[in-house]
Amino acid sequence: MQVSSGQIARRSGEYLQSRGLPDSKLLRTHETYAFIRKKFIAAVCPNLTSWAIEQTEALQRPVTLAVFDEAGPPRMEGLQSSYHKSSDWTIRLEVGQ
Repeated sequence: MQVSSGQIARRSGEYLQSRGLPDSKLLRTHETYAFIRKKFIAAVCPNLTSWAIEQTEALQRPVTLAVFDEAGPPRMEGLQSSYHKSSDWTIRLEVGQ
């Protein structure tokens, strides 16, 4: 499942900094596909990670997460790419609602 979230990207950067590492996109993201590394997602979004595990068990097939910053996945020439399209589902959360 693809998730694009500026909040998760910021939390991942803060997680790196809390361990004395710079918030570097090179450290934070996968070198080929540019998703936020799964170990950081597990650390900063344990409930989202648990959901993927539960769905894997319920569906009896792998459910994995690919989390990007709010810009979404980049266009990648020659590789399978699923950049944002106007037909994508978008959920916008408003603070205080």
